[in-house]
Amino acid sequence: MNIIKTTVCSIAIAGATAAFIGTSAQAISFGVQPGNNSPTGEIDQGAFSEFAEREGFATVNFNDLNDQFKAIEYSSGNAIDGFATYTFSNSNGASKVVPTSSSAMRWSPDGANNEVNDSSYLQVFSNSTVTIDLAETLNYFGINWGSASRGNVFSFFKGNNLVGSFDVNDIAAEGFAFTGTKSGQGTGYVDFRSESEEDNFDRIVISQIGGGGFETDNHTFRIGTGQFSPDDQSQDVPEPGSLLGLLAVGLLGSKKLLKQKP
Repeated sequence: MNIIKTTVCSIAIAGATAAFIGTSAQAISFGVQPGNNSPTGEIDQGAFSEFAEREGFATVNFNDLNDQFKAIEYSSGNAIDGFATYTFSNSNGASKVVPTSSSAMRWSPDGANNEVNDSSYLQVFSNSTVTIDLAETLNYFGINWGSASRGNVFSFFKGNNLVGSFDVNDIAAEGFAFTGTKSGQGTGYVDFRSESEEDNFDRIVISQIGGGGFETDNHTFRIGTGQFSPDDQSQDVPEPGSLLGLLAVGLLGSKKLLKQKP
């Protein structure tokens, strides 16, 4: 896999950013925005974080899958050493990285300006989960959330302690940026930000409760503790040699971006 820590400045946000909010029960905050198009110019790769090209941020776009991960995606309880380990809860094959040749591409998250997303994306299917275990503590995580529908749930943990959980109703209340071009369902880029050390996290669980699917793409991570500050460079993502097993997929690089879909 190709892992490159980028150093160029982030590109401008395509559209207004929603105010970051949190419920009284959870300090972690989130915001919904259109996101940015691919920093390398493609408009068919889905929406990306405004921080995708910032130093200290790393993005998985699910496009560069090697044979190892293609085999692992259907297995149960897989473990990949490295910065991030993606584990699928069942072996029925429904939760997987959806290839561009699949008919399920109609559920892929839209781009920043409602462009059709023709790249691979991550799908979590009926009553299943995908768990992302992180080797370091994070205070930022962003995703291109597509085809928003009932049963989509994101949960954040620090060890075994639940930091915060958000379902599609929480996100919908803030308003998705678009109606999906293909799916007809809400789609946008969602940023989750720690407000203090109390809501830092090292594990993320993506769940589909009941029937249906949960589709996301272009996952962006930021190692850090305490309140998230995009300009704080005290804790960068690991150097390329340290990110050995990140989904067996490459990180956002200067020439290649990662993404995923239902």
